[in-house]
Amino acid sequence: MHIYTSREALLQGVSAVQRAVASKTTMPILSGIKLETVDDKLIFSATDLEIAIQATINITTITSGAVVVPARYFTEMVRKLPDTKIEIKVDELSHQLTVMYGNSQLKLNGYDPQAYPLIPQIEADKVFSIRSELLRQMLKQVIFAVGVENNRPVFQGILFDCYQDNLTLVATDTHRLALRKGKWSQGNVEEFSAIVPGKTMNELLRLLPEEEEVKLSFSQNQLAIQLPNIIMFSRLIEGQFPAYKQVIPSQWKSRLRVKTRELLETAERATLLAQDGTSTIKLIVKQYQLEVNSASSSVGTLKEEIPIYLEGEETQITFNTKYLIDVLRNLDSEELTMDLTGSISPGIIRPLENENYLYLLLPLRQ
Repeated sequence: MHIYTSREALLQGVSAVQRAVASKTTMPILSGIKLETVDDKLIFSATDLEIAIQATINITTITSGAVVVPARYFTEMVRKLPDTKIEIKVDELSHQLTVMYGNSQLKLNGYDPQAYPLIPQIEADKVFSIRSELLRQMLKQVIFAVGVENNRPVFQGILFDCYQDNLTLVATDTHRLALRKGKWSQGNVEEFSAIVPGKTMNELLRLLPEEEEVKLSFSQNQLAIQLPNIIMFSRLIEGQFPAYKQVIPSQWKSRLRVKTRELLETAERATLLAQDGTSTIKLIVKQYQLEVNSASSSVGTLKEEIPIYLEGEETQITFNTKYLIDVLRNLDSEELTMDLTGSISPGIIRPLENENYLYLLLPLRQ
């Protein structure tokens, strides 16, 4: 391999794929990034065998070739290169990479590219496209509800539930559930569902461009996500996602309307007084105001009153403060509605006049 490129282009490539590099592995080659030329393009590939990311940059190719470079050292080296024309040569026998810039050069020992795992090329039978800005908003409003420490894999993923041109994303860790609806722009999907790992979607959020069409291709057990100059592959999670529609209450006894920011700021102040452990917040719903009380601790207590509009009965309920804050930070509405059916039943939070999003939160028993 013999190519010419720039620091900016190299940095773009390594930044896109570095998070897919295996951090803990018994296969040393998985700690590397594969570089391969195709015509006047350089393809960066990284995988931890669960997620794979490929990124492409434009280069000037003198001779084609491939090599696997240690990701940690190569990434740091690229970041510290001067902003000048970069020449790269690879010895195909020793797999040593030489980087030349100005009157200087740097050598880096690599691996045989033939030993690197093949990046999967899936045969997708479910394909659709969606605007990147919409997908970003949908993911941000559900991803915080993905289970992190739950032993059941289905709770560590996000359900993609498709029907005609409607896409519903659902995430739950058994204590709460976030649901966001949207519409994809074009595709060949009638009806299907798949569970995508939360880790994959976190990486996608990092890579999503501002305003582009994102193409998602699903096979029976894999997903490919195509972005401009980047393609991402992921395994799907096997198993049956909970019947989420059955746990969402269809009726309420108390519906309150409150300003999102006022409730958020009050909840954040309540967490300041919490000691180690779970912070709880008690909401006492009255006719014209919401009384918010933090749990007592040796640090102190908080009691605030927020004006609300109430339909139905006065009531009270206690929530995990962090779980409440998570949704309040991700609502795209100045006001919200909270539907309650008693102190031991789930609460439903929605943006005002927006049926595309809901958040179900189980109460804590006091």
